Amino acid sequence: MSGNDGRGQQDTELARTTTIVLAEFAGLRSEIAVRISILITLMLGNLTVVGVVFGIALSRPGNTSVLLLLPLVTPCVGILFIDTFRNLGFLGRYIATVIRPQLQIRSLLKPEGMRVFDWERWAARHQFTLGIAGPFIFVAAAEFLGPPIAVLAYAINYHLQHPHVQVSTIQLAVWWAGVVLTGLPMLFAIVYGGYSAFHPQGSRKIRLGHERIAAVTAGRGR
Repeated sequence: MSGNDGRGQQDTELARTTTIVLAEFAGLRSEIAVRISILITLMLGNLTVVGVVFGIALSRPGNTSVLLLLPLVTPCVGILFIDTFRNLGFLGRYIATVIRPQLQIRSLLKPEGMRVFDWERWAARHQFTLGIAGPFIFVAAAEFLGPPIAVLAYAINYHLQHPHVQVSTIQLAVWWAGVVLTGLPMLFAIVYGGYSAFHPQGSRKIRLGHERIAAVTAGRGR
């Protein structure tokens, strides 16, 4: 009788844990959907700002100083974009390395030949082979870094060709602020991308996480 009671308690605990893990998975997938919407909003909002600023500059050829707003606004939006994209990566890796292995005990059942999180497994395996990540990153970099870099280069070239035009202190301060702000997302993207792709500590953390999860799963199966 005690053996049946112990097995029943284990089954109850397993069902409760599985419910909690699935609830966490559903919450994370909802957050992923929200963050994808935020990415699209940031991209469309930045395009709107670029279009409005260029429209004002073209309508008033003598007042091109308005273009210096782009190196101030666009990089800030780009930093938010990179941070949202980074959090999407964290969410995806957490699902793949923590939640999915916790449900391996259920995947052994394979109802109707299906496995738990087949989509998550397939997407993680083919996200780069499909050739989508490269063009997306290129388009994002061109949108958030192209306009401010072009404006900063245009400002230098304009004053080199018109040395008689006086540059005010405010214009000079805005130009340098644009340089700093434009460099921040570039530095952020390079450091984060390099750490994620090449730093051995990142790979070591993922490997240790797999080992801990495998130990916990093996303990539950006994």
